[in-house]
Amino acid sequence: MNPTLPLFEASIFAAFVLSTPSAAQDESMTLLGRHLHLVETLCEGHQSDGEKIFGTLRVVRVFVGDRSLAGKTLELFRYVERRGMSVAPDNLVRTLPELAERNIFFVSTRIPGELMRGRRAPSGPFSSAQPRGGSERRDSDFAAITEWAEAFGRVEATSPDSRRPLFRGFARSSNSYVGALGVDGLRGGGPEEARRELRALLAEEQASLGAEIAVDEGLVVLEGEAWVASAERKDLVLTWLEQREPEAAALVWRRLDQAQQRGHVPLELAKLVVERHYFDPRFAAVRDPVESMNERLRAIVVLQRDLREASECDWAFEYYLSILLRTSERPIRKHLLWSANLMRTMAPTPAVRASRAALIRAMLDRLDEAERERACLDLDCLGRD
Repeated sequence: MNPTLPLFEASIFAAFVLSTPSAAQDESMTLLGRHLHLVETLCEGHQSDGEKIFGTLRVVRVFVGDRSLAGKTLELFRYVERRGMSVAPDNLVRTLPELAERNIFFVSTRIPGELMRGRRAPSGPFSSAQPRGGSERRDSDFAAITEWAEAFGRVEATSPDSRRPLFRGFARSSNSYVGALGVDGLRGGGPEEARRELRALLAEEQASLGAEIAVDEGLVVLEGEAWVASAERKDLVLTWLEQREPEAAALVWRRLDQAQQRGHVPLELAKLVVERHYFDPRFAAVRDPVESMNERLRAIVVLQRDLREASECDWAFEYYLSILLRTSERPIRKHLLWSANLMRTMAPTPAVRASRAALIRAMLDRLDEAERERACLDLDCLGRD
């Protein structure tokens, strides 16, 4: 009988406590290192004690790493009623796989106390366009994720000296996840060689969305501000906003969010993202109303991070308010009003704070009392810092 083993999962990334590969394992063929593996699991059953629901998963395939993990089982659980806790058990998850559901995970064989946590990816270049795992029931593109995992396995099965041609082929795959894997592999060479490879891929104008995102991440590192502020990059990002499929849109916003956090979305580009995605009727007309609003809120957040940092820039604050003037949708207006008041408090001098308070007050005068309360912006608060 196989031992039952615990699981820690945060979002789509997981860590398993499994047997450590033997020291004799060939390190040159262990692409992710001795402690990290890419596997597919099958949910074999559930049981409950009234307080918790337990699930048993069996490793049915190892794409990358220690093949002896195949056949091992692990147990994970969720509480019947959600509860808060300061320290979560290693095998607590938010969502249990359904019976007979397949999942793909990165797994760690480190001992308890050394488990990989959160969304940490394998070491080395690992694009935001590469998945961190997948669920057969929750991910509509699970077949594409499986193809990506199989491609990962092909890389491991190829000697390191012979991998570059394989990466070139993957980089030109129509599968976005495989394309990103290929680009990340090409980044593994010397800086000049990597830059030439990535530039050549862009020049072909046939790369998948995932490959383009990985190229963007690579060129940010290789060329720095020259690429970040370039017109070529601006045009590339704006083409991403034309994506219609939910999976593709998720890749775009994940990349924009990551780039914004790292200071790689200039304010002018952020403005274009908002203008294109928030106000252009060609895009609003073809989207589900709820999803459209969610995407526009994400666009506002992308812009908002820059405006918070640009607290000394009056024109930036005024532009933010101009967006508010152009919308009548309450969820977005609420978000904008709250953010505008935050930007007021971050202004560099009392005079600027007073000026911004006057602008916000004029905005609030156009709203009814109930909407002001919903936005947590009573007029009285504008006189205090």
